[in-house]
Amino acid sequence: MPIETVKKEIFDTQTAICNVVGIKPTITRPPYGAINSTIQNAIDQSFIMWNVDSLDWKTRNTKAIMQEVAKTQPGSIILMHDIHQTSIDALPSVIQYLQNNGYTLVTVDELLEGQLEPHRIYYSRD
Repeated sequence: MPIETVKKEIFDTQTAICNVVGIKPTITRPPYGAINSTIQNAIDQSFIMWNVDSLDWKTRNTKAIMQEVAKTQPGSIILMHDIHQTSIDALPSVIQYLQNNGYTLVTVDELLEGQLEPHRIYYSRD
């Protein structure tokens, strides 16, 4: 996809979000985690990836999702999708598991303590 098309799609998405919530997003999660240096350098955003993939898109199984979430470490960013019912069904168990193991759920901005830099890719707090 040409970089101008990528930029337009991101800009259009930012505009749509801003129109609904009144705040322009400053972070982006690339679809499929697909990013290259051209995109990274052309977009004035912080790119949020993950270091724990729940594999919910692949397994669509609550038990399998929980096995992946159990790999969470302090500062982890967990990838889950809201488009699969099994992911939605697993979420209360995921939250309970994390809280029972001493984790506090926070936004990406809170996790990174507001220190987000444009053009940088983040996989976790560390």
